[in-house]
Amino acid sequence: MHLEVDDGASVFLVTSGPAAPLALNGTIVSHDGDTLVIRVDDPPPDGGPTAPELADLNDRRESQRYPTWLDATVVSPSFAHGEPAVITDLSVIGAAVEVDRWSGDAFFRLEFDVYDQVLQMECETIQQESTWRGTLVHTRFVLVTQEQHETLRAFVAALRSVFGEAQEHLATDRLAPALR
Repeated sequence: MHLEVDDGASVFLVTSGPAAPLALNGTIVSHDGDTLVIRVDDPPPDGGPTAPELADLNDRRESQRYPTWLDATVVSPSFAHGEPAVITDLSVIGAAVEVDRWSGDAFFRLEFDVYDQVLQMECETIQQESTWRGTLVHTRFVLVTQEQHETLRAFVAALRSVFGEAQEHLATDRLAPALR
């Protein structure tokens, strides 16, 4: 494999194996052909979470997902120019993403608009299932900067509010015939 990289560029590494996922921030020190020398930065230079904090963020049972229909783009080794997708639910730690074509990439970038900015989230595929439209990919965000986490937290809080109002409206509509 030949990589076009610049010395000093920031990178993130996601390991596989029994302790996976372990995400680390790093900086490219040098490169020569197929060999990269990477310095692992601890703590992350951008103020993002450390690997243990990332593991806490990725506890799927601790974070409620809320339904949404956000247009998104999946960027991966198989879709270098991007593949259109729809985020069907979202939390601060992951999302369910519907993609027409899916190649089974273990890691990919999910890009979507939130508050007039493009949020680029690095994702790990947790599970995938076929749907009538394509593939529903359940993801976990593998590296979250503090800024991304704050943006997601605010957006998910807004989704929670809208979802709660809709549930109250549905409950009122359901009870209305019984009250007449």
